[in-house]
Amino acid sequence: MAVTGKVIKAALKKVEPSEVEKKAMEAFKARALSAAHKLSGFKPQLCGSAEKGTWLPGKLEIDLFLLFPTSLERKGLEKQGLEAAKKIIKALKGKPIVAYAEHPYARSSLNFSGRKFEIDVVPAYEISDPSAIQSAVDRTPHHVVFVKKNLSKEQEAEVRLLKQFCKTAGCYGADLKTQGFSGYLCELLIVKFGSFSSVIKAAAGWSAGAKVSLSNSQKQFHTPLTIIDPVDSNRNVAAAVSPQSLYTFSKACSAFLKIPSIKYFSSDPAKPYSVKEVKRAISSRGTRPYLFLFPKPKNILDDVLYTQGRKTLRNLEKLLSAAGFSFHSGDIFVSPTDISFFLEISVWSVPRIIKHKGPSIYSKQSKDFLNHYSKNRLWIEGDDWFVETERAHTAPLPFFKYLFSLSQEKLSQKGIPSNFSKTPKIFSGINILKPLEKREDLRLFLRNYFETNFNPYGG
Repeated sequence: MAVTGKVIKAALKKVEPSEVEKKAMEAFKARALSAAHKLSGFKPQLCGSAEKGTWLPGKLEIDLFLLFPTSLERKGLEKQGLEAAKKIIKALKGKPIVAYAEHPYARSSLNFSGRKFEIDVVPAYEISDPSAIQSAVDRTPHHVVFVKKNLSKEQEAEVRLLKQFCKTAGCYGADLKTQGFSGYLCELLIVKFGSFSSVIKAAAGWSAGAKVSLSNSQKQFHTPLTIIDPVDSNRNVAAAVSPQSLYTFSKACSAFLKIPSIKYFSSDPAKPYSVKEVKRAISSRGTRPYLFLFPKPKNILDDVLYTQGRKTLRNLEKLLSAAGFSFHSGDIFVSPTDISFFLEISVWSVPRIIKHKGPSIYSKQSKDFLNHYSKNRLWIEGDDWFVETERAHTAPLPFFKYLFSLSQEKLSQKGIPSNFSKTPKIFSGINILKPLEKREDLRLFLRNYFETNFNPYGG
């Protein structure tokens, strides 16, 4: 435990924003509030980790909520809220960008006192009962109140430590790419367990179906991890956490307790594979790799593309199986310019002919069976009819080329969304190395793919 304590002490210093950053943050928060107070019709409230004191160094970001009366109809909230959000950002000398969640809001990246800040200005309803929200973001101000009330100054640092630990492990963020631990979830874990050390001791033993309770709520959720929102007992704060993120976190906790190290709090980006390392990983597995590069559609959120991409991957597995091939595993990656699908196929060469068992020779269906296959080879084994049919494709590459030559309507019928209906660039086997030469992002994506291992014993 002495070693663990020393590592945590050193890590706490790493996750503490500098005094210069703190002063810049407070000045920017005050400036944003001042700009908001010059407008009328709503009550401005700062939210997010900057307001709760749990933000990480270098994360100069604020969330400014504009709280409107519940008497205002939804269209009014959207129109007036977006207009006010744009004015506030312009007053801060930023360029507003309209983004969409449940309803539109404005965001911007701007310079303030020589530093780059990110700001989201979000319209919401001012509600007294967070279980009776009118829009999805209405709870957020209540989350801020709860955390500030229940988290001590010392525990703010413990939250930062937990966030950085999750970030290094690759499971921080509730976005649909990561499907991990949100900042609010990390804050609630510290509220519940008291410290970073206590959280990881508890989480090292977590498995699918784990539940953490901050109240007497008996609400049940069929999710990998359940943490009932103390602000709204009908909500699971951990709903976004995927099985992969749960086991990534739990395994990282076990590994840290076994051999404590400052590396678990590293802010350095992971190193991508070299092309040679990708080649070595592929060669050692004996599968056939395929890489698709789809053009990225404009004005579609990455969260939407990840959701549709994972669905597409599952449907490709079904289509491959139906065609006689064996899908081993795969994953997707969304970059600023394209969408990548990586697939491993364990059976990628199949014979032209397929053997099908028909009805018994004594069956009344025999005549229909023989008529249906009147141009095929037929034979009898025991008391059953058998027939040979031919596959359209004996290898995945021509199958994929045929598949993506279909119309958008036909692809949709096969479970391929319109965002993936354009013919991708397809690379197979050793040829997948060609596009990787200038793509560090894809080589990092493949490193994460090949090295993911949830075996608690090492594997």
